[in-house]
Amino acid sequence: MKSKILAVVLILIVMAVIPIITIQNGFFFFANNSSDTKDTATENQTQAHTEEKDDDNTEILRGLLYAKYSDDVTDEALKAMAVLFQTDLKADKDCFDLEDKSTYFSEEELKSKHKNSYKEIKEKVTLITESVKNIYIFCNDEISYVPYAQCSSGCTLADENYPGLLSVASPWDRLSKNYSNDNRCAGVSLDGITFLTEKKNDYKTALMWYLSNYEIRECKT
Repeated sequence: MKSKILAVVLILIVMAVIPIITIQNGFFFFANNSSDTKDTATENQTQAHTEEKDDDNTEILRGLLYAKYSDDVTDEALKAMAVLFQTDLKADKDCFDLEDKSTYFSEEELKSKHKNSYKEIKEKVTLITESVKNIYIFCNDEISYVPYAQCSSGCTLADENYPGLLSVASPWDRLSKNYSNDNRCAGVSLDGITFLTEKKNDYKTALMWYLSNYEIRECKT
């Protein structure tokens, strides 16, 4: 009788323990608490979603730089554009017209335009985007969309939609092949950035010429 009672008790103990035991490679392990497992899974999903979004932005950023690449654009100018574009992507991912070939190139389009130097350009753009990763433009302590144009008519414009912007002289734009008296440019002149970096200014100094009310800093969002 005692043996039957002991057997029943043993069975009940085993049945109670089974839900929290798993077997891996022949060894017994106690399973995680279900709420901990759920929290870990949620955290992993959130991290994966964030990384996927960042990867999407990185690919778009490279395509934006491919479209602006030319032999006369300095590496520092490309860094400035990378910071500007990734800031705008963070503020509004849909702000770029990716169908506009003056704005965005796919890798295939880059390869078609620069057949002989495609690999070198891709490597350069990859290194540049990595070098300024997580660096953004801030206004009033927030990552802020910054308008830009290829070239101004010699002076950038203020814009009531962007309270931090000032009208800034950009006389070197008159030396650009893209110059026109009709050019309207609020914010940053990309040709102006190229000129300033050709004169040995780094990318931050060049950007800050146009954005004196702004701040450029790292932010791991």
